[in-house]
Amino acid sequence: METLFYRKSKINHNEILIPKKDQVRNKRFDQGNKFQRFIRKNKGILTVLIWYLFFSIIGGVLLYIPIFQQDDVEKVSFINSLFVSSSAFSDTGLSTVDISATYNFFGQLIIFILILIGGIGWFTIKVILVEYIFEKKVTIKDQSEIMNEIGGQTNAHALEVAKTAFISTVIFVVCFGLIFAGLFYSVDPKYPSEWTDTSIYPYTDFPTPDEIGLKGDFTKSLWAGIFHAGSSINNAGFDIFTGDYSLAIYYQNYFIQFLTIFLFVFGGIGFAVIYDCYNYLKNKAKGQKFRFSIFTKIAVISYFSVAIIGLVLVFVIEGFDILINGNNSFYRNELYGDGLEKSYALIFNTFSTRNAGFSTINLADLSEATKVLYVLMMFIGSGPGSTAGGIRTTTLFILIIGIYAKIRKKKEVAIFNRRIANDNVNDAYKIFILSAVIVFLASFSIYISENVIDNESVSYIDSLFVSASAYGTTGLSTNNIQYIDVFASIILIIVMFIGQFGMYNILNLFKSEDDFVFTKKRHYYQIYNSKYLETKIRLG
Repeated sequence: METLFYRKSKINHNEILIPKKDQVRNKRFDQGNKFQRFIRKNKGILTVLIWYLFFSIIGGVLLYIPIFQQDDVEKVSFINSLFVSSSAFSDTGLSTVDISATYNFFGQLIIFILILIGGIGWFTIKVILVEYIFEKKVTIKDQSEIMNEIGGQTNAHALEVAKTAFISTVIFVVCFGLIFAGLFYSVDPKYPSEWTDTSIYPYTDFPTPDEIGLKGDFTKSLWAGIFHAGSSINNAGFDIFTGDYSLAIYYQNYFIQFLTIFLFVFGGIGFAVIYDCYNYLKNKAKGQKFRFSIFTKIAVISYFSVAIIGLVLVFVIEGFDILINGNNSFYRNELYGDGLEKSYALIFNTFSTRNAGFSTINLADLSEATKVLYVLMMFIGSGPGSTAGGIRTTTLFILIIGIYAKIRKKKEVAIFNRRIANDNVNDAYKIFILSAVIVFLASFSIYISENVIDNESVSYIDSLFVSASAYGTTGLSTNNIQYIDVFASIILIIVMFIGQFGMYNILNLFKSEDDFVFTKKRHYYQIYNSKYLETKIRLG
């Protein structure tokens, strides 16, 4: 039956229904004053926020206690302890102290636990404890908390994703931890001999293999292996090797670097994607068909597109830099060995900008253009529902196809025969703009603080680099941040926390109550036909 507002069509699978002004409100959002309604509306997100603050602060308090620090080091200030705790829980990797030289085994264990809780998610761990250890039923409230923390299509789906995240992380930490332990125990650190030649490079105070002290020491190798595996899969970027050199001590050991790349790609692509892949393999083993979700398709395409395009641009920039700067280019820098070693170094460090935080070179030796490109890649980050930060790759993807639809004057944004919800597209714009504002404000604040107040010679690109690194929870920097002042430390703590919590969750906190209004079909006065089903994609 046809009416004035509706014409039946076989190709129209869905309808956009525009409600009248006299909408029917959900009564539970109308009760109490404005503050009470705000708390009631955002109870789930606020619960996640409170727990995040709790773990960051309690970790800072514990790391401030001298018994968790090395006996021969100067007492660490509380702001530095809070910085390390926030960086560990947000899986960032920035540190104002040398972790191996400052904290003993128990201090490093606290950092490791914070990394795991921040990466897997506290509510995921809580649900696993409730269901499997205490053998209690998981409530709808528990599922809702996981939904706010890790995302998912439904509460039940989020619960399954959380279980997959926990089990896969534990298995990978144990298995790869043992592999790394065997490698650290049996192989010598491999880096160019010139690094320790003071006649050539008098300012590279690099540790010798004996000073690193892993080969032949099973206990140290085992702990270093477990710590490195946990730090890698959670994209934390922390290491406990001697000296502030990250993985540079294995600059020429490609196998260790490859395993590290595999782990932080696994942790950064998103646990919802891992869950879909698991179901695909399970169905394939049974001879059954399986269809990947729209989210998985978008997450995988966007993640690897950013990685590959970024890598190609890095090689183009550094290759072009040879022609422009000559001996000042990275490929002409004799410190980093031959062309193959330099190329692999660029591959590893470019992939590491996807929130991993490990480095094998001094990033200050890269060209300014490459540093700016790294800033963009850290700003983008990795997939939502992963151990990484940034605006997230799906946000960038929705942003691009939204702009493309605007240019083509399309009424709707569609991909894979699905229409992206209008509020989803608008959220992507908001996330991008607000995130850019936060990073630039932080970079200007740090730049002014370091140069004007502390009279340090810090370039703006260094400030922008570390700010993007904090927001993307990456942990890379182009200069030594162990000398930043208290003001800059507080700025970076706030930025790291926002990057971990996610701009998408912050936006949801401040959405108006009209977003929680429901309507009945008789209250609609306009119908717009669309041939695609509507869907929403998890953003950053």
